[in-house]
Amino acid sequence: MRIRKVRDNQKEKTKVAEMLIEFRSYLASLKDRNDNMDIQAGIEELDYYLDKEYPIYAAVEEDNYLGYFILKVDDDAVWLEHFFVREEYRKQGIGSKLFKKAEEVLDEL
Repeated sequence: MRIRKVRDNQKEKTKVAEMLIEFRSYLASLKDRNDNMDIQAGIEELDYYLDKEYPIYAAVEEDNYLGYFILKVDDDAVWLEHFFVREEYRKQGIGSKLFKKAEEVLDEL
């Protein structure tokens, strides 16, 4: 498993957008709402973050995308905008590795 910076290419954006949709759907379910975000809306949201040059990293094993995070940078403030690990990959240390990478990226900003 590798954690790598998300590149601005269609294949990778589609894979991360799929996780973003899962993340949004999960958040909506906590409030008993439906979130019917489609892949195009997910890619558009990712494009927004990429255009702003917010750090986006994904945990990848072969061609499987396991989780991701987005750090939102706004002047002197930085926060974890998204942090998600797919359910089937949870409790395997992937979240811890993603969080460690987020801390490393933060130190580099």
